[in-house]
Amino acid sequence: AVSAEVTKEVHEAVSVEETKEVREAVSVEETKEVQEAVSVEETKQVREAVSAEETKQVQEAVSVEATEEVRAAVSAEETKEVQEAVSVEETKEVHEAISVGETKEVQETVDVEKSKAVQEAVSV
Repeated sequence: AVSAEVTKEVHEAVSVEETKEVREAVSVEETKEVQEAVSVEETKQVREAVSAEETKQVQEAVSVEATEEVRAAVSAEETKEVQEAVSVEETKEVHEAISVGETKEVQETVDVEKSKAVQEAVSV
């Protein structure tokens, strides 16, 4: 009876110890899995945040670049328009000057001709 009792206690002790070890092992394994899952999730979130930030920076850079190109294009267009306006204005002024010059020359020629005619008439 004593032997059976001792054997029973030994079995129970072994069983309790094994159960305890299994529980600890399961607990360690679960903790490890949870930590890995958290680590994977955190890594994913960090990557997403970095990716979002990089995307934002790229978009901002593209936006700045596009704005600069638009400004340059507008500036070029405005410069072209100013140059065309100046060119038209200068051409107009040259035409007017030529026209005035020609009119003056014609008048001078007419005056000289009249003078000549008057002098000839007087001398006759």
